[in-house]
Amino acid sequence: MEQYLTINDLWDIVSGAETEPVEPPKKADFLRRQKSARAHIALHVSPSHLNAVRLETDPKRIWEELHRPGGYTTRLALRRELVNMRKDPGMPMWKWIASVHNVAQQVKDLNGDVRDEEIMVILTNSLPQSYAPLVNQLYAMEESACTLSHVVTCLIEEERRQTGVTD
Repeated sequence: MEQYLTINDLWDIVSGAETEPVEPPKKADFLRRQKSARAHIALHVSPSHLNAVRLETDPKRIWEELHRPGGYTTRLALRRELVNMRKDPGMPMWKWIASVHNVAQQVKDLNGDVRDEEIMVILTNSLPQSYAPLVNQLYAMEESACTLSHVVTCLIEEERRQTGVTD
């Protein structure tokens, strides 16, 4: 990555060798190149490291964050986050499902294994009591019929039923 940034005349910004000038024309060029450096880094990091890029605009600080020990999320930390996820009461079901899928995908991106069964348990684990009949019904199903896509569909339909929302 360092060589890639060097070829694109961005490494000095990322390394800190080049700092923001005060003269307006030079400052504008520097800020444009700084944005470009950030974009190049974002396009080349694994999805599990994107938080370091999303939360910071200065490519020098992004680089430092990615290279400090423990500066990026480990598979074990993501796994812990995954099993401790809880649905907030006001969170829409689609957003809950997407957030669980996102963390599971980050674990997979780091060569971890997250089985659909594990995702189903996490999705149904912290639902309100009003979902208990559905959850019991899902857990009573034959395993071959209880797929992740089926559980997701049932959860979204149940939310629609409980809220009275129809398409």
